Amino acid sequence: MAELPPPFVAIDGLANFRDIGGSPIEDKDGKTVAKVRNGVFYRGPDTRTVTPAGIARLKELGITADFDLRSKGQIEKLGGPSPIDGIERIWAPAFPDGEYSPEKAAARYVQYASDGTEVGFPHYHFPILQLQVELLQASSHMMSPFYLFFCINTSELATYHSQGIVQAFTDILTHGAPAARIVMLHIASMNPDSPSACYIHCTTGNNRSGVFIGVILSLLGVKPEKIAEEYSLSDIGLRPTRDAAVERFMKSPVFAGAGGDGRARAERMVGARPESMLAMLEMVNKKWGSAEGYFKTMAGLTDEDIQMVRRVLTVQEGGRGGRSHKRQGSVWDSTKAIATKLWGSLG
Repeated sequence: MAELPPPFVAIDGLANFRDIGGSPIEDKDGKTVAKVRNGVFYRGPDTRTVTPAGIARLKELGITADFDLRSKGQIEKLGGPSPIDGIERIWAPAFPDGEYSPEKAAARYVQYASDGTEVGFPHYHFPILQLQVELLQASSHMMSPFYLFFCINTSELATYHSQGIVQAFTDILTHGAPAARIVMLHIASMNPDSPSACYIHCTTGNNRSGVFIGVILSLLGVKPEKIAEEYSLSDIGLRPTRDAAVERFMKSPVFAGAGGDGRARAERMVGARPESMLAMLEMVNKKWGSAEGYFKTMAGLTDEDIQMVRRVLTVQEGGRGGRSHKRQGSVWDSTKAIATKLWGSLG
């Protein structure tokens, strides 16, 4: 697989690893006055599959803290945490244990596969008596924790009403408020003149990580369209593992028995649609007034905390800040442009 262009950073053993820095911050007149600082905040998958060369690269980037958003049960199923010497692992689960049971995880994964963004929009009318989920561990695939198998008894009929991906994202923000507080207070404690780098991950670096990154970028003043563009880059970052994941989903009767739409649902499970992020940001504004309102109301941050986070994670236009890394370029090439570069490199 060819190396992806920035904001992706090549880390041996980790797909979908990227720098969230570079996003422009505009004033009310549309003039860029600042940007999100490069080389300070990274996102990606869990570190189970990182190689020694990949670990060396993480340290080269100056990463000193690793925020793990996964729940206890998920981590235990995969053999426990994967600490890296010299990088502090900070456990900040997006869901408490009871909220990430196999049954509740199943419901959320089906929400991730929904084809709309409306909370409460009904989807999927399946003959389900009992819904069970196993998160299977496959030795060679990073996507393995997401392989779902639904047990169906066709003698009984029931209707599952998916509330859509926005509801799933709302749940992440609601249950994950303590995790948001942990992450934000750590960032606020950094030296704004020379902050160390940190890394946030869930399993694949897509939905849970994407939700927290989205609301943080909104707090910093990045426009919703740019936030959605950043979120959608996971479609490219996860491409190396997507096909294998979709094929495993298709072995489930829920997906296989849904005709042609089954594959589309399976693909949405590992997708990152910009409209999903836009809908989430709209929900945040309606529910909490703004991203700042969310962090104050749900995570208990003060004005001073938020001011410090902004100082650490942003740099004024024309100012110097953040580390550069190999092949640093404009983060805000469009997703289409990045995809064009990717496919061109594949011939």
